[in-house]
Amino acid sequence: MTKLEALQKELFALRKKRTEITFEKGMIAEDSKDLRENGAYAIMEEQENMITGKIRAVTLEIHALTKKPIDKKTIKKDTKKVEPLKPHKWL
Repeated sequence: MTKLEALQKELFALRKKRTEITFEKGMIAEDSKDLRENGAYAIMEEQENMITGKIRAVTLEIHALTKKPIDKKTIKKDTKKVEPLKPHKWL
């Protein structure tokens, strides 16, 4: 497996994990109703932000390996992309 393939695999896994965390964050929000004093929600939000940062770093590394010009708009769009979730009443 090449480094590029490994990075693409890592990027896929990170996106999947972020989707799961976003779903869990939504479930916590639904259960608590008051997010101002909800530590579990804050932790999930922090984890989501951390994974988004990792996604951005991996995306930049992939761009560096493929020697494609970096378009900052594309990277921003790519890091915000969330895979579709199963329908739930809070969505």
